[in-house]
Amino acid sequence: GQPVYTPYEPVEGDEIVFKIKRDLYIPSGGEFIDDKPLLSKAVPIDTMKLTLLNADTSKLAFGKYVYNLVLTHNDQPFTFIDDYIHIMREV
Repeated sequence: GQPVYTPYEPVEGDEIVFKIKRDLYIPSGGEFIDDKPLLSKAVPIDTMKLTLLNADTSKLAFGKYVYNLVLTHNDQPFTFIDDYIHIMREV
């Protein structure tokens, strides 16, 4: 049958973190060569809205990066978005 999905409802202690990393993978394992985030920003659990400011990304070189959003719920981390972001010059 079809999986049953229940809407996420935040509880006290939950956190969501947005992280940007360089797009450098180990070809054989698909793991990051450097797993240290270049930018890590908490997303307020009450609004669940991420706001990136120019000051947040101003020290990053223009280019393609990998980002993810990780929800920690009941002390269990869960990556629910894993995608690419392009940092470009402001016009």
